[in-house]
Amino acid sequence: MTVSFVVAAAVVVFAGVAYGLAGFGFVMVSVPPLLLLYPAQTAVTTGILLSMLTGWMILPEAWRETQIGTVLALLPGALLGIGLGVALLRILDAGAVRLLTSLVVTVFAATMIRGWTPRGMGSRIAPGIAGTLSGALGAMTGMNGPPVVLLFVARGYEVHAFRASLVTYFLLINVVAISARVWVGETGWVDIQTALLLLPAAVVGTSMGRRLVRHVPLAAFRRFVLLMMLVAGLVGVVTAVRPLLGIAG
Repeated sequence: MTVSFVVAAAVVVFAGVAYGLAGFGFVMVSVPPLLLLYPAQTAVTTGILLSMLTGWMILPEAWRETQIGTVLALLPGALLGIGLGVALLRILDAGAVRLLTSLVVTVFAATMIRGWTPRGMGSRIAPGIAGTLSGALGAMTGMNGPPVVLLFVARGYEVHAFRASLVTYFLLINVVAISARVWVGETGWVDIQTALLLLPAAVVGTSMGRRLVRHVPLAAFRRFVLLMMLVAGLVGVVTAVRPLLGIAG
């Protein structure tokens, strides 16, 4: 067992705690530090696969609260966005896309923490827009969470509805995202094997997060979610800027 694997396992446990508590964030929390240990395609694949494999641990306790209408409204745009993201991967610089995405996430999270809510989040077209952005960003950077998380926070979903709806959406869409990455050669057996080796750590972390959520009030839960978004955005900015500036890892 190497030092890098032990560090990766610790990262995955922490990401699992956040995921079990909030219903999202596994990829956002785990991928930036995993990029320091593994190639980009391994880090992203590990984050996506582990969030899929542990999502089933969250659903049984909250699936009745799933906002089915919203989830279904997200899916067409998300599928379109995945196709768009795969196409854009061939012509855009992934680092620049990650930087722009992280900046937007940081600004939105910071303003929402201060009480601002984007207009139009309750409209019928909002899920379609959020789904398209989610799918495209997921295919390009692995960060498919921010648009959907911001939509759910703005709509004021309570804790169980928030978590169950996010997990259901991610389980459905990540199957397509992983298939797309395999199709374009961005995911291979070595990447999948790494994820499977780290699965026990993800299970432990997610179990811990599930227990914690029972003791968190709604207001504190929403603030925690937005703070996670803010930290993820800032980490994403740093991760994206370093290679663009030619700074070694």
